[in-house]
Amino acid sequence: MKNQKTIPFGDLIKINRAYLVKEISGWIKYTFPDFVYEISTCERDTGYIIDALCYDVNYGGNSATIESTKAYFDGWVSVLPVAQRAIEVLAMTQLKTIINGYLSGATEEAEVGGLLDILISSIDAGSLSSIPAAIYPVYTWAAAALQTDADAIIADVTVVPAVLQFITNTYSGFVYDHAKCSRDIGFIIDGLRYDIMFNSTFR
Repeated sequence: MKNQKTIPFGDLIKINRAYLVKEISGWIKYTFPDFVYEISTCERDTGYIIDALCYDVNYGGNSATIESTKAYFDGWVSVLPVAQRAIEVLAMTQLKTIINGYLSGATEEAEVGGLLDILISSIDAGSLSSIPAAIYPVYTWAAAALQTDADAIIADVTVVPAVLQFITNTYSGFVYDHAKCSRDIGFIIDGLRYDIMFNSTFR
């Protein structure tokens, strides 16, 4: 893992994404050798969690980490079996330990730890009841036109139903979960909003 001395700690996490993902997979294999699971799915999800962590660290707030946490739930119901929850909690605690081992100060450790604790505590409880309110990045520094466009995207309540209607019209025999699709379209819109603000493709 690259040294943090000359790299901002948010970027440090991002550029070592692949390393961290493999570290967690290796830790699970070593600690729970008899545990059978889909490694590629687990690595994908660990990568998403790291992406969310990087976003919140770089831009401020906890919104991306909260969305990553919600991905482990269908509504308010955990999608993880109880036995897997315990391993996931330990794996994410290990992720926090690994990352903190490369950070340079208590402030950075507290920020990363606090974000990961949102995920860890929710998975451990099998509930979203203790999840904090979402804190979004402040973007008042952006050009007024960009702020207006970003807010217009969020304010347009016709987007989600229009996409669902398009699916119905185009793929009449396609059976899918409308609630999950609506949720995911909302995530995409949120991501688009912030990428407009930050001139990025991160979300």
